[in-house]
Amino acid sequence: MPQHTVAIHHVHAILQGPRQRGLDESGILRRADIDPELLRSPFARVSRTQYAALMRTIKRLMRDEFWGLAEHPMLPGSFAMLCARLIQCPDLGTALKVGLDTMRLMFREIEGRVSVKGDEVFVHVRRRGGSLGLEYDFAVGTYIYEAWQLLSWLAGKRVMTRMVSFEHQRQFEGSDQAPVLGSIVRYEQPYSGLVLDASILDWPVVQDADGLAAFTSQLPGNLVLRYRSRARLDECVRQHIKPHLGNGLPSLEACAVELGMSAQTLRRRLREQGRGYQDICNALRRDAAIEYLRRRDLPLDAIGSMLGFSEISAFHRAFKRWTGVSPGAYRRRYLP
Repeated sequence: MPQHTVAIHHVHAILQGPRQRGLDESGILRRADIDPELLRSPFARVSRTQYAALMRTIKRLMRDEFWGLAEHPMLPGSFAMLCARLIQCPDLGTALKVGLDTMRLMFREIEGRVSVKGDEVFVHVRRRGGSLGLEYDFAVGTYIYEAWQLLSWLAGKRVMTRMVSFEHQRQFEGSDQAPVLGSIVRYEQPYSGLVLDASILDWPVVQDADGLAAFTSQLPGNLVLRYRSRARLDECVRQHIKPHLGNGLPSLEACAVELGMSAQTLRRRLREQGRGYQDICNALRRDAAIEYLRRRDLPLDAIGSMLGFSEISAFHRAFKRWTGVSPGAYRRRYLP
């Protein structure tokens, strides 16, 4: 079954460090099985496996577990050391404070602060010496994302976010941030950070040395989308409709019946999460198409049929709408 794909904008972002240091970008991409030509299309996507391989390649090449996104490197072993310290904490509240304090020692230019107001926890992340204004700051965004991932891992379950805010502007339509973070994402805000439910501060840390060994042995791939919530409604919908790819995806009404709710409720709850039913269907078909196109033995008309298109022309039109190029051009230009 198709795995989630990653927008090419994230590939550009994580290449910021190597680019600033004049490293061989094309060579780095090819080590991760990513054709450099993909960077030319703003709608291109790569598999989660390719993106994780890119993260590993940059980390090894730069000897930096933060991929050259900060002025000073996060030396190999630092992340595992941080995790080993956090599993000694009794609860997430303590782990959050210890984690942010430790990260301030590792990064001179990026820091996180936590405060509690009523039933909400605010985690503010900023650049020391001033923000970058509305310019996209991938380092700050990555810091926020990994802090949330670590909290979820420590608790052994997904920590739900009430809101995620960024100082920078929204970079492009169709951002992956809301589906991954599972929350309202707001841009051009006074600060970058997370808003969490204060009740999570009392959640126990459930990880131990065995869990740490398993977790760190799979880095960084298990951080890419590890806690994409299956309990989140849009992800439940995606999992439900996956088996129907080749036979025509079910209608919203049929999906609602299977999920035990009315069509009106399903439509409303998806809208609250910032997704539409058709958006989920299109994303699933797009991800499956990209995966199938990597198989050179599959002709385009067969792929169209596998995705439920009755006519190859309909598949061509849909794929061009999703990625900006035809499926044949995508296969020729962008896939190794």
